[in-house]
Amino acid sequence: MTFKKTPVLLANSTFPKHKIPLKILKNTDDIICLDGAVNRLVEKNMTPSFILGDLDSILPEHRKKFSNIIIEMPDQEENDLRKALKWLDEKKCPSVFILGATGLRDDHTIANIFSILETDFKIKIKIVTDYGIFQIIREKEKVKSFKGQPVSLFTSNKQTKITTSRLKYNLNKSKLKHLYSGSLNESLSNNFIIESEKGPVLLYLAHSK
Repeated sequence: MTFKKTPVLLANSTFPKHKIPLKILKNTDDIICLDGAVNRLVEKNMTPSFILGDLDSILPEHRKKFSNIIIEMPDQEENDLRKALKWLDEKKCPSVFILGATGLRDDHTIANIFSILETDFKIKIKIVTDYGIFQIIREKEKVKSFKGQPVSLFTSNKQTKITTSRLKYNLNKSKLKHLYSGSLNESLSNNFIIESEKGPVLLYLAHSK
């Protein structure tokens, strides 16, 4: 399976309102809904390409209407987002945008965000919310930014060493003692550099106003 454009995984939390995720949703050729996310998508007069999940929240009429594009994944050991990412990774999809992964239940929000940090998929993942973008830095990357952009870094591995340049508070092969230790930073330029050793880093970039 190949995708002409980067596909969107639409999760079943808050439907996007900000112009950036809405533009991503509008411009993709493939919208992959996680279970009940299709209910909100149809309300917006949009059509899914696939529907994945355990199907415990999709409306019966949508389950019937879209039966030919439903891929049922009943495994209760994983949530629908991680199952869908595994499916895309197996299809050798190079990248994906995840929308609708935050809001509603706080525990689901935390689980969805850290799902991309704790998995070892080859696929390049960006979670785009109404407030910013989460993505994974695995080695060294030059990140597009703007002066004054709020930036935060997270890692669950205390042995991970992080080096940055062109941030307000730069790190030099630094280990984060706590999950919050790399938060509330700021970009000083239209780009900055992050280098990670011994583990991935979860990067958060806030949208411009």
